[in-house]
Amino acid sequence: PDSTAVGAPDQYGCSIENRFYPEGAQVPSNPHKPCELCYCIRNMTTCVMQECTLHIDGCQPIYNKGVCCPVRYDCDHEKEEFPQLEDEMTTTVRPTPGFILTTTMTPSISTDCVHNGEAYADGAMIITDKPCEHCYCMRGDIVCAVQECGTPLENEGKNCTAMAPEPGMCCPDTYICDGGMDQVTTLRPAADDQTAEEAVATTKAPATSDESAPSEEDD
Repeated sequence: PDSTAVGAPDQYGCSIENRFYPEGAQVPSNPHKPCELCYCIRNMTTCVMQECTLHIDGCQPIYNKGVCCPVRYDCDHEKEEFPQLEDEMTTTVRPTPGFILTTTMTPSISTDCVHNGEAYADGAMIITDKPCEHCYCMRGDIVCAVQECGTPLENEGKNCTAMAPEPGMCCPDTYICDGGMDQVTTLRPAADDQTAEEAVATTKAPATSDESAPSEEDD
C-alpha cells in the first residue's frame, strides 16, 4: 500500500493521536518546529531537520510563521538597484531534506571608494595633492576632472608666461606677458557683470626719464 495511507494496527507502523501511520509514512511534526520532517520508522517516530537557510554575512533571513525556509533576506547594502547579467542572476534549487540550499550569487557590488586608506561614500569628494584635480567617488571608482586654467590675452596674440600659483591653488594669479618683467598681468576676481577677459588688470613699470609726458593741447 501507499506509504502515506493509514494502515491497520496489526501492521508495522505508528499510532499517533488515535491515527495509525504505516511504516515509512510521514507523520505530523511539531508545529512550533517547521523545519522538522518526521516519519514512522520501525514503529517509531524519527525526525530530521531541513536546512534551507543561506548563511551570508550582512543578510538576515525573514521567515513566515509555520514555514521553514526564509521568504526573503534583508541585506544591509545600499538600497539601490544594479544591473545584473542574465547568467549572474540569483538562482536557487529547492533542497532535499537535510541538505543545504545551493545558490549562485551575484558578485558583490560596492559603491564606496578607498583612497590613501580612507573610505569615501558614493558621490563624496576626494581631496588629492593635486589642486587642479577634482576627484569624486563614483560607483566605486575614483573619477577626476582636470581643471584647465587657460592663458589670459591669448586671443590677442600676446605671449604670457604663468607665475607659480599660491600653494594649494590650481591656477596662477600672475602672468608675465610680452616684454619680460617690465609688464606684469595680474588677474583679479571678476564681478558678476564682467567676463574673465574684462577682469584683467595690466600694470606697467614707471616711465623712464627719456619718455616725455603727453602735452595738453591749447584751447
